[in-house]
Parts: sequence; structure tokens; C-alpha cells
Amino acid sequence: TYAIDVRRECIIKALCVYLNEEPENLVKEYMDTDGESSEAAVMERKRMCEIFVIRKEGAEPDDEPEDVGVILEGLKVLDELGNIPLAVVMLFALVYVLPQHKT
Repeated sequence: TYAIDVRRECIIKALCVYLNEEPENLVKEYMDTDGESSEAAVMERKRMCEIFVIRKEGAEPDDEPEDVGVILEGLKVLDELGNIPLAVVMLFALVYVLPQHKT
């Protein structure tokens, strides 16, 4: 199943490129060097909407990420999602549901 998640991640990033957007605008990857610096770096970037991926230092590109989550309006709303495709789906769901909830 991890191979399927990698394929889905590649398709999502390819879709970003096809739409003339940088994949890094949607998915930002961080290296975990000491366990806390990556968390601080995630919260330091005050992005409106972003998916973050934390990978262990020295990890291969095909290794599973240590953490995957969603940031909305500068707040970490979801973490420990496991993979990027699930994070994209959850981001779309939150973007759809939250404006309806405010009314």
C-alpha cells in the first residue's frame, strides 16, 4: 500500500506542475535533525494553507515520512496522517467544511 501512496503523491505533485504551480507551495518537506527543530520550523512558517512532511535526517526518498499534517491559517490542525495523499484529501475536506461551519 505504501507504493500506491507514493504513486498518488507523484500524481498530486505532477498535477501541481501541470497547473504551473510549484509543488512546494502545497507540500513543504522538513528534515528532522533533533526531533524539535522540525516542529519549530513547521510552526515558524505562517502559511495560510499547507501540508507539511517531516522526514528523518538521512532518510531515503522512498522511506515513509515521520509525520504528515495540515496547517490552516497558521495553525497545525492535523498531524500524524501518515501520507501525503490522505493529507491532501483532508485539506480539501477542511477547506470545504470550515466556511459552512462559520455561517
